[in-house]
Amino acid sequence: MDDVELSTMIDVHLAEQALALSKKRLLWAQHKALLTPIIKELTHQGIEPNFTGDDIILSFTGDALKLRHAMEVLVAAHFTTTADKPKPGDTMWYAFFSHSACPIKLFVNFSSSVCIRKKIGTKLVEQDVYETICGDCTSHSLQLPAAAPILTHEALLW
Repeated sequence: MDDVELSTMIDVHLAEQALALSKKRLLWAQHKALLTPIIKELTHQGIEPNFTGDDIILSFTGDALKLRHAMEVLVAAHFTTTADKPKPGDTMWYAFFSHSACPIKLFVNFSSSVCIRKKIGTKLVEQDVYETICGDCTSHSLQLPAAAPILTHEALLW
């Protein structure tokens, strides 16, 4: 490829990125009235959204109350999810939330910040133990062994 072809490839790539950004801006502008109150409330909770692809990513850590409040904000705005609810003891939970009037999905990615390590018992486990043993790598050890003697018909006769 010559310099002109490479330059053209880069120009095309940049034009594609600009077009994708324009589409994302248009999508945001069309649904800004629905999404702004949600984003504003979640930002007050310390949840900073990211607009990636066609989804808004809400990735945060906290306790069960913070997760519950975030979910209440989404449900109050008529966003729904088909994901299972978090189970007791889960340290992470994630779900896509969608709205019938909005193609932008909200992806909630939650990690608990109140986990503790708690001993719940003791067990003995028999486990194999291995050790890596390497052979001699000196130059004389790398020589091929002498060829085996060739057996003749006479040598096989008793």
